[in-house]
Amino acid sequence: MPISGFHILRDYLRRNRDDRSHIRLGPPRALIGSRWHRIQEVRPLGFSLEVLCEGGRRLRLPRDLEYRRAAREVAARLTGTALRVLGPARVLRARWGTDRRRLQRSGFLRLLLQQGGEKISVLAAFPDLPPGDGARLLCSLVLWWDSLGSADRAAVMIPETWGDYLTETLRMIRIPLSCYSYTSGGRTRRIFPRDRSDSGTDSPYVMFPLNGASPEPFRTYAERFGELDLTFRSRRWELSYLGLPVLWLDREGEPRFDLRQPKRFDPDRPQAWVRHLSEVRRLRRFPPLEPGDFNYRFGRERWLESQILRNQRTICPDFAGPLYCQVPTCMGGERKVVDMLTVTNTGRLAVIELKPERDLELLYQGLEYWDRVRHHLRNGDFQRAGFFPGLKLSPDVPLLFLVSPLFEFHRAMPVLRNYLQEGPRFHCIGINTDWRRELKVLRRFRI
Repeated sequence: MPISGFHILRDYLRRNRDDRSHIRLGPPRALIGSRWHRIQEVRPLGFSLEVLCEGGRRLRLPRDLEYRRAAREVAARLTGTALRVLGPARVLRARWGTDRRRLQRSGFLRLLLQQGGEKISVLAAFPDLPPGDGARLLCSLVLWWDSLGSADRAAVMIPETWGDYLTETLRMIRIPLSCYSYTSGGRTRRIFPRDRSDSGTDSPYVMFPLNGASPEPFRTYAERFGELDLTFRSRRWELSYLGLPVLWLDREGEPRFDLRQPKRFDPDRPQAWVRHLSEVRRLRRFPPLEPGDFNYRFGRERWLESQILRNQRTICPDFAGPLYCQVPTCMGGERKVVDMLTVTNTGRLAVIELKPERDLELLYQGLEYWDRVRHHLRNGDFQRAGFFPGLKLSPDVPLLFLVSPLFEFHRAMPVLRNYLQEGPRFHCIGINTDWRRELKVLRRFRI
């Protein structure tokens, strides 16, 4: 039976012969990822076509194929670079698209090389990936290695713009591997393994200090409106309602309110701010009055953070100290922000990583933040920056808590944990799906 819009697709392929390597007419098939899928319908969309395939997969022509051709060219260059670095080898497999079956995302070239009697697993990050995608890279590295099952060693290639910070986490991966950085000109250098003193990442520090006591009128309004949270995040003090900032200091130190259209706060005439706060309190609630409103939809993770601020002992009965949000750190020139940081009643630091939705990278993101906090603890950075005043911090390694709705923990987490040779025990806190109504812990487990 002919597909809907078959004649449109046929005319398109007559004009774009190069796309025949991805589109077939007899029978109608489209190459998506590494598999061919049956085409069910073709729809014209202005100057482009939408190709609907079985299983809900779709292509936008010519945009998607242009991207794939560009990705193929980049993959070819990276393959050549890998072969120059690792030596002559035969390419047994090459993948660079999304592979949902193996939980692989686009943006990484995945190779299996045969070099004599040895098989080498290669993962190379495309040059347009932004620095800081370390957790995503580690997940892809481990899952690609696990899917092969027979590789002898692994090699990782990252753009030079990523810096060297990733080498700290690579030490924790239980895979024999080496890591290289490459430039647009094809030059490479090995950044792992190498002498630890050469990495430049052994002196991390808290990027922004805690600037003393909160200013007026923040303290006054925090006392007047008990449902508001007064927090210091990144570089500024702010008042928030269920995670939504309602009063904050801008870069010049001026108080502002209303995220959509920031306005200057006048302490002598606070009526406009009070009206804004009343509107936020009316709309930011569960169940929502207006689900599509900005005040409700803003910052799911920030909303969950506010629930923990007021119920931290629900997460762990031993939490006893102040709870800091969005703590900025720097290591090897790479800035990262720890979701939440607190201390137990014995003075032991605890890192809390939040994910209100399913995220494959939760485990390794938490591990990366934990490693940074461990370095800061060793160097005494927190006390110098003004955190945890009056408390004596325990020298024991920090605890790590992963908080997410119970059924949103990814099924691949045990596999990812299995390839860690050191690091913390992961305290997983499974909470209720309707945590906006009331935060409840449904299950605690360790991996």
